[in-house]
Amino acid sequence: MSEFKDQKHVKMAMNGRMGLLTGGILLIFTAITSTLMYGFNLFSLASGAANGNEEYLKLLEEANMSLSLLRIVAVSFLVVAVIEIFAGVCSVRLSNRLNKAALSKKLVIGLLAVEIAMQIFLVVTRMLNLSMLISSLIIPLYMLWGATRLYKLAKLYPDRPYALNTKKVKEQAQQQKQASSGGSSSEKKSLHDRAMMNRTRKDFSQDSQTDIPEFVYPPVGSRAADETQPDEETGDADIPSAEKTDGAEGALPTEDGDDAAPATENTGSGNGDPL
Repeated sequence: MSEFKDQKHVKMAMNGRMGLLTGGILLIFTAITSTLMYGFNLFSLASGAANGNEEYLKLLEEANMSLSLLRIVAVSFLVVAVIEIFAGVCSVRLSNRLNKAALSKKLVIGLLAVEIAMQIFLVVTRMLNLSMLISSLIIPLYMLWGATRLYKLAKLYPDRPYALNTKKVKEQAQQQKQASSGGSSSEKKSLHDRAMMNRTRKDFSQDSQTDIPEFVYPPVGSRAADETQPDEETGDADIPSAEKTDGAEGALPTEDGDDAAPATENTGSGNGDPL
């Protein structure tokens, strides 16, 4: 956002923002407390006269006004009150928006035209009030003065979105900066995670293609199968080895050439030596 080149431009921005902000608040206040209440009071007067209230009928005769005309005036007040509230809210919201200065100016000009038309209608119906005339014209003119200041600055600084760097504007700019930096970091993190995932899948596919040797169990019923069965107490399998052989191979030969009985170990009972 470009900065103001002259102190005069800063003053114009402050005046323009203050004109729209203060004028919008005053316009909402007068619309609720004056214009809207006039409309409701005239509606109640018209309904009372329609029900045959003598006091209300006497007031209509003194004002030389018909019941239908009174209802039209009441509706006109309500419509103007709604327009004033809408214009006041928009002026407050757009009071610091330099890129919306043209819209603010058009909105205030339209409001001023409605107020002038309403005052002319009240002159015709002989219901013009001096205090209402002043409030309905001075506030829109003050708002128009502020909108014109912002409109001139918008032509000088077309790339500047806000008139003044308020606290709210600074917070919004900081949030946008954090969001943009957080988005870029999360994007980098997602790309890194995706690359790691592809690398993991590739390593897993290479490992799955290698041949893994399988243990072949001996046929059921053979001695090797019995010896490889796990022990019930320890859970370890008895793997046959070269030291464990059958009885014929482990027998000791004698002098006559015949095979003798296999040697037995001493049980430790002390009854004698083995044969």
